[in-house]
Amino acid sequence: AETLTVTADAARLDVTTTAKSTVVDRVAVENLPIRGRNFTEFAQLSPNVMQEANRGGLVVNGQRSINSNISIDGVDNNGQLNGNTRLTMSQDAVREFQVVSNLFAPEFGNAAGGLVNVVSRSGTNDFHGALFETNRNNAIGKARQRQDTYTKAPFLNRNEFGGSAGGPVVIPGLYNGRNRTFWFTSWEASRTISPSTLQWRVPTQAMRDGDFRGLVDAQGRQFKIYDPWTTDPVTWQRQQFAFNNVPNTIDPKRISPLTKALFAVTPLPTLPDVNPLLDINWSGPSPNWTRNWTSS
Repeated sequence: AETLTVTADAARLDVTTTAKSTVVDRVAVENLPIRGRNFTEFAQLSPNVMQEANRGGLVVNGQRSINSNISIDGVDNNGQLNGNTRLTMSQDAVREFQVVSNLFAPEFGNAAGGLVNVVSRSGTNDFHGALFETNRNNAIGKARQRQDTYTKAPFLNRNEFGGSAGGPVVIPGLYNGRNRTFWFTSWEASRTISPSTLQWRVPTQAMRDGDFRGLVDAQGRQFKIYDPWTTDPVTWQRQQFAFNNVPNTIDPKRISPLTKALFAVTPLPTLPDVNPLLDINWSGPSPNWTRNWTSS
């Protein structure tokens, strides 16, 4: 008495276009996690699309990122040197975008590698708005890297926040834009404090005081330093520096004010027993602050 009918329609050949494309809709843009809220990363959901590791441009079908074309609402939005976007926009302002990998329509003739056509959001008949904030810091997953020679990882605090709103254009007593005129706006920003570990070769305290007796190579041979003020005008020979009859030492009074100023802003070695000619003798965090914002 029961009948179960299973039907399946075979994919039809689209005879209206020869382009091969993928559409990323608003559901994906709103729900899929991405790094740093850069909406162009969604293009990697399309086959044969990847993002360059160094410059961040989009590589389609193995071609150079500079050959890709990115447009927002039909207007080109390409950087001059690579495939990056010239104008950034909030992720909340993206309704959907289409990634075309080959055989572009005539209006996109300047796209040789790939095409990303972004469509921005617009308002509706109802007023809507949203706010967001995300935070990551040392208390929420920050591990030491291999070059972090100290016990705790460098301090990290990253905040991403913003909001969006949209609706009909309504001027009480003058104009009702429902079903006709709409508005939408968005704004977001990021604030990041993220020091990174650097490793340098810096002068030892003895060198800052003019004592260069520790200036030796891997085989223990000492480098001799010579006094330019003792240059013989005939033979061009110079005498080795010596202070109080100690070779390879310089009178502290002869250290220039500029050198003293540079020493004052140069950190002391964290590994004072390491010869800077042979290995790294300073390791520590270097400050890094970023402040970005975008609006649309």
